Amino acid sequence: MLIVSFPGGGHLSIEFTDDAPDEEQPRLGTWLELRADDPAAVHQAALGAGLTEVRHPGHSYYFMIPGGQVFTIAPTS
Repeated sequence: MLIVSFPGGGHLSIEFTDDAPDEEQPRLGTWLELRADDPAAVHQAALGAGLTEVRHPGHSYYFMIPGGQVFTIAPTS
């Protein structure tokens, strides 16, 4: 695992695996974090656009885009 910390906040962690990510195994792909003042509204907009909800204990709001990349929506504060 490689962890990168950015000045001013934010982190990127990369885990290396021989398995390619896909929609059946989203946990093997890239997970990205978005920040929003109203995470619930952004999450609802993503689901309303037809994106797939992902359940994970880290945050309340996760969704997956086609190809298997997963996004979480965290509050800006």
